[in-house]
Amino acid sequence: MTQMSDLRTRRTLFAIDRTFFNLLKTHDFTDLNVSLICAETHITRSTFYQYYLDLDDWLERIVGRYALEAQSLISCADQASAADLSALVAKFQENHDAVLMLFKIHHPAGDLQAELVKLFATAFAPLVQQDDYLAQLYAQAAVVSVSWQLQHPKDLRQQPLTSVVQALCDQA
Repeated sequence: MTQMSDLRTRRTLFAIDRTFFNLLKTHDFTDLNVSLICAETHITRSTFYQYYLDLDDWLERIVGRYALEAQSLISCADQASAADLSALVAKFQENHDAVLMLFKIHHPAGDLQAELVKLFATAFAPLVQQDDYLAQLYAQAAVVSVSWQLQHPKDLRQQPLTSVVQALCDQA
């Protein structure tokens, strides 16, 4: 019985996520509500609330999930690894539509772009002797590079980011 309920739980959570992302194609996050999600997912409000406290809780969890994946893939051990975002881009490419939609949401409950900036800045800081300004410059450039590569999958230029990393490390 546990396996059946686990399967139902996974299917329900998947349906909620899929519905959210489908609705985000045509609505802003702030325009969504639980009733709309439930109607589109064909679940009851109590089913939604069984898994999430509210829409903000869903956003916080989904952003947290992607941020956790990113954290394990971001490496700035040296200049070469700082410029190589291919592992992160490959992971995000699996769900590139969802990631790009999350990049557009800047909400107190969840902001994937801001989370990635924090992760990149923290990882890059040792390469520039903890200079916050240079670390933030790198972080912003890295997030723009990830976003660009997700939007333009055939254009996998890494040279511009390599130049940025080199210039920032030279400044330190």
